[in-house]
Amino acid sequence: MAELLASTRNRVKVADNGYVYTLAKSKGDKKYWGCENRKICNGRAMSYACDGGMEVFLTKEHTHEPRLEDVSVQRLRSTLKRKAIEQLTAHPVALIREGLSDLNDFAVAALPEHQSLRRMINRTRENTISGRLFLLHDIEESATTEEGPKGIFASEENLRYLFSSTTWYADGTFQVVPILFYQLFTVHGSVAGTVLPMVYALMQSKTEEDYRYVLHNLKDKAR
Repeated sequence: MAELLASTRNRVKVADNGYVYTLAKSKGDKKYWGCENRKICNGRAMSYACDGGMEVFLTKEHTHEPRLEDVSVQRLRSTLKRKAIEQLTAHPVALIREGLSDLNDFAVAALPEHQSLRRMINRTRENTISGRLFLLHDIEESATTEEGPKGIFASEENLRYLFSSTTWYADGTFQVVPILFYQLFTVHGSVAGTVLPMVYALMQSKTEEDYRYVLHNLKDKAR
């Protein structure tokens, strides 16, 4: 089964049998792909949706051998983008180090410089879904308890996605939160069938009252 990947410019790519393709055009349920190395290769493929995944059929042979290490690099980039959003406070170096543990020596040699990967992670965070994250609500003066939440962060586009979702999901992490706080509480919504974090709250405790306070503030924003 082919594997969908996110490119450096948020365009969809697909990996299949050691080749990486970029989307050329769509026609109904069919998608037409061209080899990523289009300067040297005219390889072409066509795909159909199949059992929740994608089947890719080669329509024009490649002029180079498959490079599994390139697929691994693309997969790492896609994973780092996802984790940059899911683990908002994790240091880029820590995310990169974790990703490198799954790569073989050939894939590591094909990677761009770590500085480039760090910039990619930072850009992804700065442009989550539609753009810049901002302080949705400062709770320094209005927190329900002295130990309560200290800030809620989201973007306008994130809120639109969240408020259009029929189901909300909540999660909390203690491992990646800044040292001054107790927990990073996140509220997730659905975008095109994928559940993504939309709102982030920095907590100094985990009482029911504090969680209700965050959710009530989101409810007020929806009005």
